[in-house]
Amino acid sequence: MPDKNDEADALALASYALTNWNYPEAFLGYEHERFIIPMRECCLQLQNLNRIQNPIINRLRQQLAREFPEAALKNSQRGPDGQIPLFCFIAQRQRTVKKDQGYYRESA
Repeated sequence: MPDKNDEADALALASYALTNWNYPEAFLGYEHERFIIPMRECCLQLQNLNRIQNPIINRLRQQLAREFPEAALKNSQRGPDGQIPLFCFIAQRQRTVKKDQGYYRESA
């Protein structure tokens, strides 16, 4: 069809359905309860968690700017142990990082 529009699409879908009504293999399976509902629940939960975390992060940044302005705008990277050193320092959490002794080792 030269002009694609909603009416032509509806007519094509209705024609296909009437032609293949007795052949279930001509249609895609639809397992709504098994796949789509759990996936939608996970997506909604993820959206909710993303929405909730922003006010918490903003509040913590405001408090950090007031109490520790030198570190408020610092973009701290994760260390080799997977933790962020600045936050470990603020929380007074001990980190377990293997330190290189810095000794010169002679290769034999």
